[in-house]
Parts: sequence; C-alpha cells; structure tokens
Amino acid sequence: MEIFMELAKLDESESSNPWLEVVFRYMVQTMNISEKDMQDIAHRTLSASKEDAVMTLAQRLESKGRMEGALLGRSAIVNRLFRKRFGSYLDPRIQEKLRNATPEQLDLWAERILDAATIEDVIKD
Repeated sequence: MEIFMELAKLDESESSNPWLEVVFRYMVQTMNISEKDMQDIAHRTLSASKEDAVMTLAQRLESKGRMEGALLGRSAIVNRLFRKRFGSYLDPRIQEKLRNATPEQLDLWAERILDAATIEDVIKD
C-alpha cells in the first residue's frame, strides 16, 4: 500500500508518532482491511519502531472500541429497565443522564432500579 510507503519515509523521531497515529486512524476508519492484513503490510514496509507504534495504536483503538461497546450495552440495558419499570416515555433530562453516565453509575442504577419507587430515586447521586 502506498500509504505505508509514505509512512516509511517519516524519520524515527518521537515527533513522527502523531503523524503515524493520524494516518493510521484514517486508515482504520476509511479502509476495509483486516487487522492481519494491516499487520502484514506494516511488517513489510515499516521499520521495527514504526511497526511497533502502529500495532500499539491498533491495540489501543481496539481496546477503546471494546470499552465503548460495553458502555453502550450497559446504557441500553439500563434504558430498557427504566422504560419497563417507569413507562416508555423518558424525560429528556433522564435520557441525557443516561448518555453521560459512567459505567459505575450505570451499574449502580441497574441495582437501584429493583427497589426504587421513582426514577429520581434511581439516579440520585
């Protein structure tokens, strides 16, 4: 791939790493390429340090994606529990709190919903 050839031209300094990250993020978001193929191309075209930087970034992005997916799943479950317990209409304020909740808050709310009389009792801080 030509883009890897261009990345290979970057120097080995730390100042090149942000460019590696920008290009790699773009590739991940816009190209339909498997992780294995990406690794093979990086191995063939990049120096060891650049290949390591790209692979470390790939692992970070994958880990971040898993965490974001888990958070979305928790949020969806709590949302369904709220609707089942307190009615299908959720106040926009409650919807906003759900969107911005931490994993810990979502877990706490999922537990509180079992005994709470109102949705406010669930989301109180």
